[in-house]
Amino acid sequence: METEQISFPSGETVQVQKRAFVFNRWTGAPVDTYGGKPVIELGGEPLFAELTLLRHFQKEGYDGVWVDTYRNRFRRSMSEESVKLPQSIRELYNQIMAANGRRRGWWDVMAWKEGELVFAESKWQGQDHILPAQKTWLKAALSTDLRLNSFVICEWRF
Repeated sequence: METEQISFPSGETVQVQKRAFVFNRWTGAPVDTYGGKPVIELGGEPLFAELTLLRHFQKEGYDGVWVDTYRNRFRRSMSEESVKLPQSIRELYNQIMAANGRRRGWWDVMAWKEGELVFAESKWQGQDHILPAQKTWLKAALSTDLRLNSFVICEWRF
């Protein structure tokens, strides 16, 4: 399994698992791109990378959401609807928010099944990298007793 080393300001480092994906670019009718986000085609549907990754986790039996921090919503589709989180997941969200002190840096996808949690961060290969706020969020999330194997960086390309 491939990993990516993440260094925290304290000097501590962790190895986060990494998965690679190849996506097809959307060539259909224009959609709202949030100011220029790439749009991916999956099964005839236009999706952002975060939702495409969520679809992959759903195929593996997970339920989950894209944590859309830009518009402050939990989403499962490109629509503007916000999804209500199950109580236990909402409590975990609030616990991580308290540890981090803010929403900034939250990883893109939060997925769960049978007590197993996955937090995935979408990164466009060669265009994107883990930001300091995402490192801070990871450190805060790990302080809530989540295990490192609950986190994955999903690097994708066209």
